[in-house]
Amino acid sequence: MIQQMGRGYMTASEAVAVFRHGLNDELGVAAAARYDAQSSVDHRTSRIFAATYRIAARLAPDADDLPVALLDEHTPDFSEQDRRAVVLMLKSCAPHRVTGKIAHNVLRELGAPFSDRVVSDAGVQLLLGRAEAQARMALSDHPEVVAGGDPVSALLDDTLVTRIRTATSAPSRGDVSENTTPFLMTKPSIARPMGMAVSPTCPGRSCPGCACARATVVRAQR
Repeated sequence: MIQQMGRGYMTASEAVAVFRHGLNDELGVAAAARYDAQSSVDHRTSRIFAATYRIAARLAPDADDLPVALLDEHTPDFSEQDRRAVVLMLKSCAPHRVTGKIAHNVLRELGAPFSDRVVSDAGVQLLLGRAEAQARMALSDHPEVVAGGDPVSALLDDTLVTRIRTATSAPSRGDVSENTTPFLMTKPSIARPMGMAVSPTCPGRSCPGCACARATVVRAQR
């Protein structure tokens, strides 16, 4: 216990394990959502989720404002509608606020330190892992991923994912915009402070972003 509290950093293997936890958990939730909907891959939604998590990883846990420069950095070729969707996700789900508790639990399972600094760093790793999971989910209809009959396992294969990314160019903006995303109908203001709080509809699952966003999609469709 003294050693856990005294060491103020994660080892490289601990940081990788936390990242993989976020990757594995988010991939599972994203795959389940797709299978429940019995739909094809929605590249647009995956891209919005990935950007949301990457921005959240750069925000302090108690942040109330979203710097426009940070939004611009992670949504360089997004439409205005998609940028609004990212802001909505950050407002309603606030992944940067709720990741700390999850990070603490993961660190405890690993036997890693859990000082405030380490928990904060672990939270960043979790969010980056979730962002990577969403980016990989966009590859789930690739022939090499589908060929093995187990797309989720294939998407956990770093070597396979790297090979696909190296050989395949990213989808054009025109390709992405063909998809529809119901929760994009809302119009939060980017100019004002986010006023972020955990959505009252969020069930508090280990994947707050996806779970809360699905509730937003349901409300938008009604």
